[in-house]
This record gives sequence, C-alpha cells and structure tokens, in this order.
Amino acid sequence: MTDNGHLNLFLQDLDERKGRIPCCQEVSLIQSRIRRVIRSILLEVRRENPFFRTTLINSGSFYEGTKVGQPDEFDFLIQLDSFSGPERYCFHELPCSTVMVFPADESAWEDLCFFFPHSKLDLRYGDFEWKKTIKTPFYKIFNKKAKDFEAFGMKVVLWDYYSDVSTESPLTKHGPAYTLLLEWNGGEWYKGLRISVDLALAVRINNRPDNIDIEFETPTGRVLRSLFDKLPFYYAVGTYRNMLTEVQPNFFADWDAVSGPENFCLRCSHSCLEQGLFRQTFGFDSGQAKCLRLLKVLRDIVFPDTTEFKGRSNDSGFLFFYVESAADPLKNTGRLLSSYVLKTLVLFEWKLYPEKEQWSGNNLSQRFLNILRSLVDHLKERKMRSFFSADYNIFPSSVTREMDFFKCC
Repeated sequence: MTDNGHLNLFLQDLDERKGRIPCCQEVSLIQSRIRRVIRSILLEVRRENPFFRTTLINSGSFYEGTKVGQPDEFDFLIQLDSFSGPERYCFHELPCSTVMVFPADESAWEDLCFFFPHSKLDLRYGDFEWKKTIKTPFYKIFNKKAKDFEAFGMKVVLWDYYSDVSTESPLTKHGPAYTLLLEWNGGEWYKGLRISVDLALAVRINNRPDNIDIEFETPTGRVLRSLFDKLPFYYAVGTYRNMLTEVQPNFFADWDAVSGPENFCLRCSHSCLEQGLFRQTFGFDSGQAKCLRLLKVLRDIVFPDTTEFKGRSNDSGFLFFYVESAADPLKNTGRLLSSYVLKTLVLFEWKLYPEKEQWSGNNLSQRFLNILRSLVDHLKERKMRSFFSADYNIFPSSVTREMDFFKCC
C-alpha cells in the first residue's frame, strides 16, 4: 500500500472516531428541542417589545454537516423581520464585506422612536446606532426571559463557560454573537451534555451581494451561480467596522461629509450559501466535508481549549497541555484557526480542484495535505482573504500584529 493509501485509511478512521457526529434519534431530538427553546424565548422577547418580530435561521457547522465530536455547539441567525419591509430601510455595500443598514423613510424613524424611547432624543436628530438602539435592548430582554428557563428537556445554565464562575446573565459575548449555555436532561447517551448556542442578530437583504469576487464562468463559479439563484439574499450581522478602517483608514472621514455617522456598519454573512454548499452540493460524506471535519479535529488536538476541560481528558487520544504553559506564539496561532478560517481553506482548495474524483479515494489525503501547506503559507503572510471578498482579511489583525510565530515558520 502506498503512503497516500495508509494516510487515507488513517483519515477515514479519524473522521469516524473523532469527526462526524453519529446520526441517531437523540441528536435529532437535541437539535429540534434547542430550536423550541430559542423560539419560546424569542416569543417572550416579542411580547415585551413588538418591534422584535423574528425568524430563527439555521446556521453554522451542525447544519453544514461539519460539526465534530458531540452535538454541543449550535449557531443561529435571528432575523429581524421589522427590517424586511420594502423600502423602509436602506442597504449600502462597502468594502471589506461590510454593509450599511439604516432607516430610509419617516415611518421607519417613527417606529424606532416609538419602540425604543430610550433612544428617542438621538433618533429625533437622525442618529441611529445599531448597537445602542437595536442590539443592546434586544439582548437585554433576551437575558431577562432566558434566566431560569427550563422546558423541552433543556435548561438554561447560569454558568460562565470559560471561567467556571457563576454569572447573573445567561448570555456571554462571542464575537458578533452572544452565547447561551443549555444543559440537555433528556435522552440517555447525551444526558447532562452542556450545549453552547451562538445567537447573532441579522438583517435579511433581498438581493445578491454586489461586492463579491467570483468568476462565474469557472466550474466552481457555475456551481455558486446556481446557489445564488436559489438563495437571492444574504444577511448582515453584528456591529462591524474595524476591518474597513484598516484597509481604508479615511473612509468614514470622507463618507461622513455626505452621509452621516458610521454606526450603521454590519458584516455581510454568506452562512446560507456556505450551508448550501456543504449540505447540498458537497454532501455530508463528501471529501470537502471530511476535510473540514478533520481539520477541526487536528486543530483541537494541537491547540486544545484547556479552559473547557479543567483538568479532564480532551478525548483526543493525546495528552493535552495547559495553554498557560505554552509559548505565546503558539497560543496566538491557535487563536487564528477558527472554523471559518478552516472552511475558507477548504473552499479555495475546491476552487483549484473542482472535480468530484479529486476529493475521493487516495486523492483525499492529497487535498488534506495541500490545505495544511496553504495554511502555513497564509500564516507566514499574516493574511487570508475571504473566499467571497478579496479585500477582506479574515485573520484578526489584533492577533497577527503581535505574532512572532511567523519568524520561525
């Protein structure tokens, strides 16, 4: 057997043991019960403030078929239906995968003044700030309604997932999202499992994004064009402007002269498109999905989150080390390897090798090795462009600026 053959067998076995979540009735039950919990809390939020009419949108690795290990992490977009009215809000795409969202007509401003009296004075002067007016009030109500919630075999856990310290708030901040911690008390196999649920407020924009860098006449471009036709919309999530000002430092100084403040900035999300690729175009058993799961397994072995394990085995087959005792460059490198970074690497490899046979059999190990080499190259360069936007560096600059790891790569 060739070296590639041995590596392929190893990767297949690793995916079966540590990667893919087994399909079973309890896993399906967990995901359906989580949706019921979140929808129940959202209903209570709406009852307190009717502006917060919402639709829960599946997102993230579980719904892509690339979640590894256990069904202990879920992601959802919370679509704000009040922003979906035709011509009531304006959307303007900016560089770096950024979009401006702001009220467009008088009735939209009046609604905001009515439902958010704490911001009424600012709104009267045309000062709409996403975080202050929308995001903070929403999560404040959600926190109140989530506290002590218990139903459907789930209960909200008032426990800080990262520091093991009791907290007053059910939600913890996680990038543009907030994380709710649940405990599953139904079933048998996963009984007692703690599950983190990332929730990101989102605005649906009913057209295809303009600022995307995709050649639609290539093999991968034709696949993406078909998906764009089926999904003629995208989402904007989270307060977002730092990447834009890094690339164009004077952007807002120039923009303000004609258009007002910069607090409308959200990030373009292609979550639904990515879900369509991995779940439908590629499939759960595809080489692309396997590679992404294996990259996550490898990352979790090399850069374990020891704050989660608190002295327990990381179930990887390897002894973990404490991050506190690791070299700083190694810690910083681990911080860069988000699931989104790994997914982007897989998509670029697919762009180079779009043929299905290139992701099966003995070719799978070659794709995996190519992706690892590409990752090292990007680490040396301290940048990695988004698959969809050439001017958007998905490595967080706050980390790459401080890294010495690249000197020894």
